[in-house]
Amino acid sequence: MTTSSREFPYYFLMSKNNHWEQDQWCVERFGERWSVFDNRQGIWCTFWRGREGPGMYEWFFQNEQDAIMFLLRWT
Repeated sequence: MTTSSREFPYYFLMSKNNHWEQDQWCVERFGERWSVFDNRQGIWCTFWRGREGPGMYEWFFQNEQDAIMFLLRWT
């Protein structure tokens, strides 16, 4: 992971079941996701857990209110 917990202090795991819908929902509300290559101004990001959690994605947010809004919508 290339972000730090200081940059994105609000994070949690979610099932991959709705990943594409969740991703689009975040883009519509918070803008394009953070990327080390082309969007370092992004305020959220998500990463697949890989072998450690093949059915899970990690979601990271800079702002507490954005993380809460996401959780309220998707849990």
